[in-house]
Amino acid sequence: MMLRLSHLSLAMLAVAVSCGLIVAWSPSAHAAIVHNEAIHGELSNDNFSPSVLNFTVGENTVIGEVTNARGFPANTDVFTFSVPEGAFWDALILDDYRDSSPNQDNAAFLAINDSDFFPYGSFELDEINNANPAFPEDAFIGGTVFGGGGPTNPDVGRNLLPRAANIVGAGFTTPLPSGNYTIYIQQTDALTGYTLTANLVSAVPEPSSAGWLMLVGTAIAIRRRR
Repeated sequence: MMLRLSHLSLAMLAVAVSCGLIVAWSPSAHAAIVHNEAIHGELSNDNFSPSVLNFTVGENTVIGEVTNARGFPANTDVFTFSVPEGAFWDALILDDYRDSSPNQDNAAFLAINDSDFFPYGSFELDEINNANPAFPEDAFIGGTVFGGGGPTNPDVGRNLLPRAANIVGAGFTTPLPSGNYTIYIQQTDALTGYTLTANLVSAVPEPSSAGWLMLVGTAIAIRRRR
């Protein structure tokens, strides 16, 4: 079937291209709970076989609980996701931190790898702390402790991504480009709940309202001259 465009439509298209308003489509940023352990079940505790989550451009929220990382089986949370082509990962916000310890001062730990798995479990991470050369720190790109600041936790609302880039691991710069990533979360003490939101942004800016108004106004002017 052949699509026929009117002269007005062609004119509007030309204006849109000249104004830079025809761009690759990207969804508007939106908050979405991608996985909630209370609803969707436990996330994987296998660092070599993480839960696969579907992240999209916008805000992607994961809600979970961790405890007793050195137990058998360990209660860790490991999940992997992809940053789509043409997008960047620019933030990892701690929206909530629920610490069941008496003083609410137990920090948890998260680490990031730029692959679809995480190379270490809790015991191997202990060996990194012991500077064991058999377990190189640069086998993953970054990590940080988070939470554990007491009832008024200063990390809540904070972007943890820049800190994870500089505390442990090979290091990285933000924003992170498209590709596969895995987040590993552990707590070696009392039960800890967390809510994390990964924000993915499109590399292609969406047209502004002013731009669309310019397009409409120009199209009306063209039509009046015909």
